[in-house]
Amino acid sequence: MHSPDATGNSKVEINKHNALGRSYLQIARTLVHEAIRAELFRKRQEMVNSGQEPDCKKEEPTSFEELWCYYLFYMTPLDSENYQHEYMADHYVKSIAAALGEMHPELSSQRFIDLMIKGLYALDGTRYDWKWQEFFHALTWQGLEETLEYKNVIENDSESLKKQKAYLEASQMEPDKCN
Repeated sequence: MHSPDATGNSKVEINKHNALGRSYLQIARTLVHEAIRAELFRKRQEMVNSGQEPDCKKEEPTSFEELWCYYLFYMTPLDSENYQHEYMADHYVKSIAAALGEMHPELSSQRFIDLMIKGLYALDGTRYDWKWQEFFHALTWQGLEETLEYKNVIENDSESLKKQKAYLEASQMEPDKCN
C-alpha cells in the first residue's frame, strides 16, 4: 500500500497478511505497482504546488499535463487516488509486464517453470499453451481490475477474461512463496 505522510513523502508498505502465500514474483509486482503510484502522487503534488493549470483539451499534452487531467477527470470524493490506477492501466501495463519478465528467472522456482511449460488450464478444463508474456500481463492487471482499460481489454472479451483467471490461478501454484 502506498501512503503519503504529512510532508508529502511516500511510504510503500506491504501488508504481511496479504503477502503470506504469494510468490516472490507477485510481491515484486506489488512493489513495482506501489512505487509507480507513489511517483504519480509525487508528480501530482508537484503540479498542485506549482499552481499551473493544464490545458486538458490540448492535442499533445505533456506527460505532466496529461497526468493532471487524469486526476481532474477520474478523481471522485470517495476515491481521490483512482486516477493513478487509470493512468497506470493506460500507460504502464506493458512496462510492468516487461519488468516482471526480466525479474522472472530470479524469482520463479524451476519447479514452477517446468510445470507451467506443460500448459495452462482454465477452470472449465480448456487447455492453452503457456505464454510467459501473457502470464506477466495477467499479473500486471492485478490491482487494476476496476479501471476502464481493464474492462475494455479483458472483461469485455470472455476468452481474455477466462485466460486471465487461468493465469492468476496458475500463479498460485508456485511452490516458493513468502512466509
